[in-house]
Amino acid sequence: MASASATLGFSPPRASPTLRQFSLAFVWAAGAVALGCAVYVVETILFAPPRQFLESPIEVTMRALALAHFVIAWVFLFTSPHLRGPTAAGRLAFWTLLGVALCAAFALVDGYRNPLTRMLFYGYFLLHEAGDQAHFFTLHGEAPRRPRADSLLTHLKYTVCLLFMALLAGMFLIHAFIENKASILQRSEPVVLLAGLGVLTLAAVTMVVATLREALMQHGSLTRFARAYAPLFQVYAGILTVLLVGSLFGSGGFNLIVLIHVTGWLVHVQQRLAARQPRPANLWAWCRWTPQGFVTVHLTLALAFLMLFALRVHAWDRSGWFCQALAASSFPFWTLMHISMSFWRVRIRPVSAA
Repeated sequence: MASASATLGFSPPRASPTLRQFSLAFVWAAGAVALGCAVYVVETILFAPPRQFLESPIEVTMRALALAHFVIAWVFLFTSPHLRGPTAAGRLAFWTLLGVALCAAFALVDGYRNPLTRMLFYGYFLLHEAGDQAHFFTLHGEAPRRPRADSLLTHLKYTVCLLFMALLAGMFLIHAFIENKASILQRSEPVVLLAGLGVLTLAAVTMVVATLREALMQHGSLTRFARAYAPLFQVYAGILTVLLVGSLFGSGGFNLIVLIHVTGWLVHVQQRLAARQPRPANLWAWCRWTPQGFVTVHLTLALAFLMLFALRVHAWDRSGWFCQALAASSFPFWTLMHISMSFWRVRIRPVSAA
């Protein structure tokens, strides 16, 4: 296989586990979107209902997989041995209360309908995603092991987050003006939005300078820095491309990033469990500690949420607190809680380089 690839003039991306994991996550995300589009076509053409539960294949599919991701993360969290002990429990309680406070603040300022609040929400998630990709980079043993390496990764994470936020803010303004979305612009004066974009851009430039300074201190040259972090830069470039292309279609870019984040963790945990080769003693152990069980539970939950979305529209008429909890307008609150609680996480030591 390898010789055939070499003969054809290319080789599979085997050198970087980080890049390979991101590529697999992208394939999973593309498959999920394709499934969503197929369900959309079936619902629209074959059934032609007066109301559709799958109005946006990307958004609804993302929400189903993300809610499954959140549920599994919380179940694994509260059954994790790392949570035992007052220090870990106290840390989790702090981040949980912070999540509750953020949800309350998000609701008070009209949340997702407020462009400025929406940008802050996007930024919070992008910080989470940038940090997780750096976490994967470390876990795979690809991050340089030298003094202050964690500091440089932190600088890089915040730099990427601010650059992504500035890009999203700029694309949001362009999209709003092109589509003449007066209702959006009236809620926040264009001058305020432009000022926010200016502040984001200034903060991003400042972090770029700080990151480059730290990189020069640690690696001596930008070339060595670029080579040392090449897989992570390639992953960030992939995320940037998805955001840039998807943002041309409104919130599609952000929805795709959330979907890639979810499938990224699906691929990561599946690979880690596969490397352990456990022998489950019961059904729970099979779900918790085997790659087959983990993927089965994840996909089963995602399909269950899709069915609940359909019932919400076609059977329950979108009424009641349960339907409201499943609505797209409630998704940011689930996300804020998930992100906030994830910050308690115990960082695992990187694997040894092969």
